[in-house]
Amino acid sequence: MTRLPTLIAATLLLTGLYVPCSSAQIYKWVDEDGNVHFGDRPRDKRTASHAEEVEVREAYQPSELLSEQEKAVAQSEAELKKSQSIRRQEEREQAEAEKTARARQDKALDTACAKLEAEYRKFTELHIVGGRPTYYFITDDEGKSVSESEQRAYIEELRQKGEDEGCEGFGAGD
Repeated sequence: MTRLPTLIAATLLLTGLYVPCSSAQIYKWVDEDGNVHFGDRPRDKRTASHAEEVEVREAYQPSELLSEQEKAVAQSEAELKKSQSIRRQEEREQAEAEKTARARQDKALDTACAKLEAEYRKFTELHIVGGRPTYYFITDDEGKSVSESEQRAYIEELRQKGEDEGCEGFGAGD
């Protein structure tokens, strides 16, 4: 019983290995409508008497020189693909470096803006210290309060510096 599947498999394998010989004869004939046909045998007995054998020639084979040229072209294409790949990698790395640099600049700007805004708000807002409302005033080197006009000029200077630095919404609403 187990021999039957083995026999079937062997038969299929052998029939699959059969390859018609490439030197088989090719015939050419013209049907009653004038159409030219080619085949390994004429279609029917009527056309068989008019069929003529056709010589089949081997297809064109490229010369060794052409083969060497193809190798050179393939090598050039491979080198081009490699250089393009390297260039794309370099572009990705450069874009990543620029992105990192922008992030650092943005962080530095955010830090600078936060410091400017804290200084600005220190002198423009009411603060509660120890449960008591407190205003901060600018003092000179001797610890004395500066004039109101100097105070306003310093606050305006902070606001202008914030605008110049590109701090968004700096000093808005005051």
